[in-house]
Amino acid sequence: EGLEDLLQLVARWGVVFRDLLARETLALPWRDLQWAFRRLEARGTLRGLHYQVQQTQGKLVRVTAGEVYDVAVDIRSSSVTFGRWVGVTLSAANRRQLWIPPGLAHGYLVTSDVAEFQYKATAYYSPADEGVLAWDDPSVGIEWPLDAPPTVAPAGRTDAETSEEANMGRREVQDWID
Repeated sequence: EGLEDLLQLVARWGVVFRDLLARETLALPWRDLQWAFRRLEARGTLRGLHYQVQQTQGKLVRVTAGEVYDVAVDIRSSSVTFGRWVGVTLSAANRRQLWIPPGLAHGYLVTSDVAEFQYKATAYYSPADEGVLAWDDPSVGIEWPLDAPPTVAPAGRTDAETSEEANMGRREVQDWID
């Protein structure tokens, strides 16, 4: 049912000197995580499905406030799970994390009023290298838990009318990185 190399993790919390401590002690199959990013999003926001073409990224993702429905699609033509998708609810309450290996398209839908989404990546974002798989592509058939039409983030749109808006968003991210 899953995707090749996709891992679900649950953080263990403990009390240490009256502070909460999350410890990630598993030996996991990624290189050093180089880039951390955090987004605050509103209900109904849909991001993705993004991937990097040449400079692929593995991502460790989690939600630290609220809830999202997180989706990964295997777009690696050599994979035994090519073309399949997995959707997982990530929330601050369930403390699940998802390791998304390089070569998968990734996106999420905010299902709570507000969500704080965090990820760490194995490589820096390269705007010129970004690809987008349509969130509603019928050949993939993702079953998003929608109760209303989503607000698709500009960089996740694939039609020509929004390409300039998407490029502007990518430039803003690149400016922030630089």
